[in-house]
Amino acid sequence: MIPDPAIPSNHPEHLEGVKLPHIVISENLMWAKSDATNLNHTFGSSSGSLCAWCYSSPADIFASYAPEFSKLFLMFKSRYKKHDFITKNDYSLIWDSDEKSSTEAIRKKIEAGAKLKIAMLDSEDIWNVHPIGLPFYFPDSGTFQLNTAVDRYPIAFRSHENTAKLRAVLEELSRGDIGGAYAVEVSEWFAFYRLNSDGTYYNYYDIPRETTQAYRRLKVFATLA
Repeated sequence: MIPDPAIPSNHPEHLEGVKLPHIVISENLMWAKSDATNLNHTFGSSSGSLCAWCYSSPADIFASYAPEFSKLFLMFKSRYKKHDFITKNDYSLIWDSDEKSSTEAIRKKIEAGAKLKIAMLDSEDIWNVHPIGLPFYFPDSGTFQLNTAVDRYPIAFRSHENTAKLRAVLEELSRGDIGGAYAVEVSEWFAFYRLNSDGTYYNYYDIPRETTQAYRRLKVFATLA
């Protein structure tokens, strides 16, 4: 990414790069976000807050998200002189629910200490991509259970309609100034999933209800090393 140096706050011209491990895809809308490990602060101040960077495609919008305050700081992606999504071939597909493949590959990757991540098409027909925080493999039954790393993001990211509303709010607040960041309060989606090899999963909101759901597809990936 190269922020447009024509905007004063982007001086001097520089390069940026952000790792985006959490991805939500609804039809042709994608939101990809970083972990909330960036410190939003002012030098000389004794306070600061953690935030995550969030980028959309194809919408001309990105944001900084402060989960502690449930606030989204909206910005136009046209603030960038150059903005590209780059994919790295550092993971391989090791299990696919559509292929009914053996779970043995998952056992081997856990034993090798590989990092895992999943792409899960949930019951709402939304793809959810998240790293795995804690994997389990049960050798007696040849089954697995995968717990995703916990993440939070604005629930608006899960639909075209609500993303369009965010874009309209940004238009209204900016009044033509593409260089600013505009704060809005948002409702959050608490992203945690426990995924089973038998086709079932539950999310964070299922826990108190003691309910489970059926995923439409689950892909498991592991680091190549």
